[in-house]
Amino acid sequence: MTTTETTAYKHECQKCGHEWVSLDSAPLRCASCKSPYWKRPVVNAKQKARRILTHAIRSGQLVRPDTCSSCGKAVKVQGHHADYEQPLVVTWLCVTCHHEEHKRLRREAGFVPKTKPQMPTLDLNEANDFSSVMRALGQRGGKAKSEAKTAAARKNGGIRGKKRD
Repeated sequence: MTTTETTAYKHECQKCGHEWVSLDSAPLRCASCKSPYWKRPVVNAKQKARRILTHAIRSGQLVRPDTCSSCGKAVKVQGHHADYEQPLVVTWLCVTCHHEEHKRLRREAGFVPKTKPQMPTLDLNEANDFSSVMRALGQRGGKAKSEAKTAAARKNGGIRGKKRD
């Protein structure tokens, strides 16, 4: 009688944390969550917390409520992590309240939002030609360019390239 030697491989899913033993050296999916991305490493604590929360909801360990805990709206809610080290401790917020919570946290952290630069105002009817408009605007393209060309052509007696009857 001959004996054959088989090798068993131990695997751990990076997505749900499940550990299993398999005869396959590189299984296609996790044995528990069936994810094909089980070997993909978790990048940071935020991503890891999101993955654990998603797995807990899908497996039934955690139930997503139907109402926002802040405003009480009956909509699909999102989980807000106050601490990523506790991935299953979340505040269930609607999209609006979740956005407001992050704005509040950024304000408390001293984040100053960037302001958009103001475009100079220019009366296109007073522009003599296209190049003067572009110098005033300080640009070389986009919507302002086409508007400036049209205004300059109208002022000079017609749009070039089109036949006039």
